[in-house]
Amino acid sequence: MGLDLIITDSELILKYEAGSDWIEKELINVNNDNAKVSYRGFTLTKDLLRSKKLVNIIYPIFRVFSHINNEDELDDYDDWTYYFVIGDITNGLIHLRKSVFDINNEIVIDLELKLEMHHLIYAVYSVPYNKHINIIAKIDRIVNSPIAITDKYLEGFHNLPTSIYQEIVTKMPNKTELKLYAEQRIENLLAAHLDVKRTFSERFDKYISKKKIEVVETEMSSLYSYEYEKFTSIRNKLNEMLKNPKILEAEWQKEILEIILLIYPQYVYCIAEMEIRYENDRKRLDLALISANGNIDIIEIKRPYGNGIVSVNKYRSNHWPLQELSGPIMQLEKYSFYLNKLNSKQQQELSIKYSDKIGGLKLNIVNPKGIIIAGRSNNFTGDQKNDFEFMRRKYSNLIDIITYDDLLERLNNVVKSFEKKIS
Repeated sequence: MGLDLIITDSELILKYEAGSDWIEKELINVNNDNAKVSYRGFTLTKDLLRSKKLVNIIYPIFRVFSHINNEDELDDYDDWTYYFVIGDITNGLIHLRKSVFDINNEIVIDLELKLEMHHLIYAVYSVPYNKHINIIAKIDRIVNSPIAITDKYLEGFHNLPTSIYQEIVTKMPNKTELKLYAEQRIENLLAAHLDVKRTFSERFDKYISKKKIEVVETEMSSLYSYEYEKFTSIRNKLNEMLKNPKILEAEWQKEILEIILLIYPQYVYCIAEMEIRYENDRKRLDLALISANGNIDIIEIKRPYGNGIVSVNKYRSNHWPLQELSGPIMQLEKYSFYLNKLNSKQQQELSIKYSDKIGGLKLNIVNPKGIIIAGRSNNFTGDQKNDFEFMRRKYSNLIDIITYDDLLERLNNVVKSFEKKIS
């Protein structure tokens, strides 16, 4: 009996040498399309079965990856060897089947990881029983969001570098650690009632001290490489967007907002069209940013096209803010005023109303700050730069005014910072 992994051009396949006909009896010959069996952390169903001819290769003693193209019809399983599809492959990424691993979120693994069985299921062989831990399911329950195990930046996922994942796998507790832990626990419980020698506690502490996790330079280098690639990708994306004036306002806001949430990690959620009550009216905030501790800030995002944000002409030797800038300033000042007027009961009602969008956080309103992302500053004259900086400082206690060139400069500096760390 044994398990092995096979990678074809389009699927990740689990080869199972059952050693008996129990799969036939409990799955294949069962008159129920929803029948399923569990084995060593995998949940397997009829629809996952693949033909033996699809994988008719000879395996060497050592693990190899086989790339196979043809997909024949199912045939008999007379030697009790079965092939189940447990993942789909696109663009160099393995998309794990949720039903197989009992997960709620999408989890993808880069083919560069050179996937092996211990990356998916961790086996602890011990007397009197063997334990198989579904690592993928454990991670899914802890993180509870889409995860990409890759050294590349993948949008829409929490990205976990392959080196960190390898560390998680290699530092899972082995049978010695589990055995010593159990003996230590029993010894501690007995010590409350009996006079016992602290032999097992000392052995456990000594063993764990040898395994103490240390941050090593190579691991940090891998993290820096990942962050460098991530911010380089964001910067390049913004540059491409700035060259395309045909992007619609709603789509532009969505894309820029994703960038802002990455650049400003203090914000963990965004609520569009947040509705609040002021006196007898309902007011809608276009975009509300929620920090990790529940504080609310507000943001206005404008496309950088049109007449600019600072006048070309002067009035009494001064440039003035154009509507593209003065409008959002006025809007954010009003939003801040409305929010500051909400009492504790109204804040609590907001927390309940938007609970599903903010992960159950309690919202706090303490002098909300505004952010305006608008316009270009790369073509300002010297006087325009000075007057714009004057306007920016005038509102700095309430509003951060950021041009798209400021955003690019910030991204460039971040990229340079990580570039130095990995060089």
